[in-house]
Amino acid sequence: MRARQERTRVGGLLARALALGLAVVLVGCLPAGEPQPPAAPGGVNASQGTHATYVRIVWDEVPGARRYEIHRSDYEEGPYAWYADSMTPGYNDERVVFGQVYWYRVRACSGELCGPFSTVVSGYAEPKDENGDPADPGAPRNVAATQGIYNDRIRITWDPVDGASTYQVLRGETGAGPYETIATTSDTSYEDVHDERNELLSCHGYAYRLTACTAAGCSGMSVVVEGWRGTPLEGTDPPGGVWASVRAFPDRVRITWDPVPGATSYTVYRGRPGVEIGTTTEPSYDDVHAPPDNPLRTDLWYYYSVRACGDEGCGCGEISPRVEGRPSPGPGTPLSPSTGVGADRVTVTWTRGPSIEDPDFYEVHRATERDGEYELIGETDPLTTRYVDEDVVSGQIYWYRIRAVNDWAESYFSETVAAQVP
Repeated sequence: MRARQERTRVGGLLARALALGLAVVLVGCLPAGEPQPPAAPGGVNASQGTHATYVRIVWDEVPGARRYEIHRSDYEEGPYAWYADSMTPGYNDERVVFGQVYWYRVRACSGELCGPFSTVVSGYAEPKDENGDPADPGAPRNVAATQGIYNDRIRITWDPVDGASTYQVLRGETGAGPYETIATTSDTSYEDVHDERNELLSCHGYAYRLTACTAAGCSGMSVVVEGWRGTPLEGTDPPGGVWASVRAFPDRVRITWDPVPGATSYTVYRGRPGVEIGTTTEPSYDDVHAPPDNPLRTDLWYYYSVRACGDEGCGCGEISPRVEGRPSPGPGTPLSPSTGVGADRVTVTWTRGPSIEDPDFYEVHRATERDGEYELIGETDPLTTRYVDEDVVSGQIYWYRIRAVNDWAESYFSETVAAQVP
């Protein structure tokens, strides 16, 4: 009797164990939900001159994060670009110029899935002497340049820097440089005057940076500021309704704006700070990809602003707010299609349409009526702009059109062309 009870008890335990194992297997087979990206990192902070040769960026650990991406910019408003990865919630940026301010933002990633960016923080490195004091005066701060106040000069001002005996004023055509030193002064202001030896274009934006110097050397460069000469255009506001195309054209960015009463021309600027890229009398402008003089990239955003200008002596208007634009990575529409006929074939040729990104291949479509139903009859590689159609009937008229294709998009169809087989 006791043996039977023992066997019954053991059998019950075995049955429960099997049931539990089956439940675990079934639960393991249930489909998982969609993976969710990690949250934005909190507690982001960057060192403010604490370290001599690097900027230390730290943030709170994010649950589920396997790595962190650090993005950096020279400006608070961007553009930001990927700068480094970190497996832990902290990073030392050693590629810095001491005294120069950098801006950072961080996001957490689990594999290839990344979450939103953190808030933006700034930091800088500052060398120390043996007493722990700053070894150089640090870059000048609160740098400003006049924008259209004076007709014959640009005035640059900045805050005094403790310990600095002189300041170097540097000027560039764009914010990215290159820069040249145009003056050394002991004052905290400088006037960049237009004259025969120093020609400054009217209503043209120039970029300025400053360094502070002691007997031991000079600091890193300050932040970039933009200035221009030219009296204001009276009675007008800056151009409104400024718009830049986003992936609308494969080889250009189109900028448009509302007409300004009294304006005889407009100047278009690109970048931060803006550099003049063209003038027009119409309220629109095309920034066209034209290497090597004006190459555009499809993976970047470009910033545009516009200023209205009057007749000579009337000056220039206030510059508009910046807008973002971007060319399309899709291929351009094939151009100049034509046909040639033989006894048993039609040869279709075309030329590549203007675009920044190359097509992966071309598609050739055919119909028996101009407005009929077109079907795909063949493809060519991206270097071949010719197709031979041998599936033809004598006496039949065929209509052809071509389009370019790459991984990002398909172009518009080309114009249609016809051919009649003899």
